[in-house]
Amino acid sequence: MSELEEKTKAGAEVRVLTSQEMALANDIPLRPVLSAIGTFNYGLGKALTNILSNIIEKENMVRDPFSFGEELKTLPKSFSNYKMVSFDISSLYTNVPLDETIEIILKNLYETHATPPTIQRDDMKQLLIFATKNTHFLFDKNLYDQVNGVSMGSPLAPLLAEIFLKDFEKKHSSSFTSMGIVYWKKYVDDTFVLIDSTFSAKDICTKLSQFHKSIKFTCEEEAANTNTLSFLNILIQKQPGIGFATKVHRKETFSGLITQWSSFVPKAY
Repeated sequence: MSELEEKTKAGAEVRVLTSQEMALANDIPLRPVLSAIGTFNYGLGKALTNILSNIIEKENMVRDPFSFGEELKTLPKSFSNYKMVSFDISSLYTNVPLDETIEIILKNLYETHATPPTIQRDDMKQLLIFATKNTHFLFDKNLYDQVNGVSMGSPLAPLLAEIFLKDFEKKHSSSFTSMGIVYWKKYVDDTFVLIDSTFSAKDICTKLSQFHKSIKFTCEEEAANTNTLSFLNILIQKQPGIGFATKVHRKETFSGLITQWSSFVPKAY
């Protein structure tokens, strides 16, 4: 019996690695996507997601573009004198350190959480390992085990990435002020930051990338001629001394075309 047959004899599906092109990227990198639906640990991943979802602290998190736009309007007018920058983490999902993140979860659940779960700590650790490191997928007709990072398509992936980044923020936010960071908001792996204009955004980006070996930041500064920066499909315009104005940001690939209601496609689209 082949290795592939052994993996699938219980009736579970084997995930197949596919990809998505990242829009507007210069070198068109591929984002790996693994659908976990039907795999042997998909149900476990969903169950663990329900258990772990309440340990994430919401501070500095952006819920959606609408709430973020409203929050910008409430900022002190003096904040509009700072420089707008967006720091983005390169390939976050594939660089989440699983062993470290699992230990972060266990510490939160059993040392700092008000009501620890009824599952024993060692058992919880084994479940987390089983749901993350003991996964496999097909790529180019070869069978691989995923031993680090999380894949898009896994129910646990967004949660593990968020838990890891919140711990990153907690450990290093005390250094933000000395680095020139005045305001910091994050949506998954993308951030909207206001910095003191006397500091270099590139230097801050370099320092952020030095905090952890697994993650590297990229930097996008506001357009100097228009005082604008895009974040979460919002085009933010800074009006120094007055505040911030927002409108919908359209990417260069936007055609303005929409699917007609009478088109022969599922109504969900």
